[in-house]
Amino acid sequence: MELIARKSSSKRLLFIYNFNYRNEATSIYSKKLVDHYKNPRNLGELNNFNALGEVRNEKCGDITYFYLRIEFSNGVKIIKDISFQTFGCAFSVASSSILTELVKGKSIDFAKKIEKEDIASALEVPIKSSMHGIELAKKALEDALNSFIKSEQLL
Repeated sequence: MELIARKSSSKRLLFIYNFNYRNEATSIYSKKLVDHYKNPRNLGELNNFNALGEVRNEKCGDITYFYLRIEFSNGVKIIKDISFQTFGCAFSVASSSILTELVKGKSIDFAKKIEKEDIASALEVPIKSSMHGIELAKKALEDALNSFIKSEQLL
């Protein structure tokens, strides 16, 4: 893995990891993780969200935001749309990306039951190697779900 520096449109320096698969047997970066890092799904701020979750990892500085649009369908609360913004490492970005795919279109009860092991399995990585990124994504989703539940109670 090599570190590549590029200038963004805002003239800030971005650091991007160029992943190399020469030694896949010992790599902690699965092809699925790299794919979700390089091509994140549901990335960006959702315009018409009704739930927002935010979590910061104080140790490494990674930050994740989850934006959800939750609607009622046949008396069930469904995550109709979801997006995220993660400012952090490959594990954090990929964990957030795959988590959006796991819960999009599902009930909030289903989303609450997602375990760290489910996210690691979906990324095809050992849970120990990716724990901080998985925890960040899971906590941000939980924060968004809790904010929705609290807002409902105020109505």
